[in-house]
Amino acid sequence: MDWWRSAVERRKRVEARLGYALRDQAWKYLRQLYDKTPRDAVEAEELIEYLAEKARDAFTLAALQGIATTPREPAPSFLPTRQRNNDRLVALSRVLAALAGRDKTVLRFRQQVLGGRLLAPEETEHWITGQAACDGEPTVWLSLPLPPGVHPKPGETLSLTVPLERYRVDVPILSYVVPGDRWVRRKPIAIDGVLGQLHQLSKSLSRRYGWHEAAATTFVLTGLVPRITAMQSSVYAHVAYPALQRITLQLDPVLTPAEVAVAYRTLRTRIVGKQQIRTQSPKHLALAVFAVEYPDGSLRERMAEWNRRYPKWRYNQVTNFGRDLRTALRRLLGTPTKHWETFFGKP
Repeated sequence: MDWWRSAVERRKRVEARLGYALRDQAWKYLRQLYDKTPRDAVEAEELIEYLAEKARDAFTLAALQGIATTPREPAPSFLPTRQRNNDRLVALSRVLAALAGRDKTVLRFRQQVLGGRLLAPEETEHWITGQAACDGEPTVWLSLPLPPGVHPKPGETLSLTVPLERYRVDVPILSYVVPGDRWVRRKPIAIDGVLGQLHQLSKSLSRRYGWHEAAATTFVLTGLVPRITAMQSSVYAHVAYPALQRITLQLDPVLTPAEVAVAYRTLRTRIVGKQQIRTQSPKHLALAVFAVEYPDGSLRERMAEWNRRYPKWRYNQVTNFGRDLRTALRRLLGTPTKHWETFFGKP
């Protein structure tokens, strides 16, 4: 079945474009907003981009209104309370947490804000929600490009006329983890409030100890120990051209090449399946390039140009030439392009 006829596959591609999972209700809303089954890959790509854009707009609007309906991201994990030191990464996790716990800024926050006591994990959500209400409305940052020649000094007042579409709006977001929840939670915050302080502290700890920012927040509040892993992976999925899909691995140098190979093979299989990726010959690579660099004229005229440029790969049948052009380009890109009609005409 063509992927674009399946609502499940369309959802996967929207989530890949966004970089996070959608809640079921959010996906239901998007489908109702634009509930249509694409007729082909070209229309499907346009639909995917449209739905992703609407999802981004909805998240921005929710953040501006202080609503905590936020994108999903898998939550980082923590060590069990009584985890034994029988593993290098467990020991490393505990040592880093102990060092972070002695950090002056962490000690000061816990003393001044938490009254010298740590929260129980189940208190995290209630405390953050209550503190957000005390801090007031979330901060809204407005950024815009300055006209050429304008160089304001600190404290100077400017009067500018800038088209609305040139503004960019950002809202600071506190990331945190509620133990037992599979997803990172986020809260729009007031930057000058207590949660603003916590946000800055979490970012600092994240950079220093290699923790996820959400794990750092939960560590400050509860003392739970963020788990250090030997490998983290991410996948960049390109909807229009799957050939641009990329796998990123962050590796602990102690991993052996064999261990990395096994992990990569497992991840690759999960993404592309067990299909073999066929290597294209120099002829078919040349065909793919020729298809887009010489799109003008009929297939017969283009075949004549091909034969002139590549006499050793000469074609006599227009139909075979057109078939091989399409096959070569599709195989290189991984999908039909949005502009097939530009590259392939009638004989």
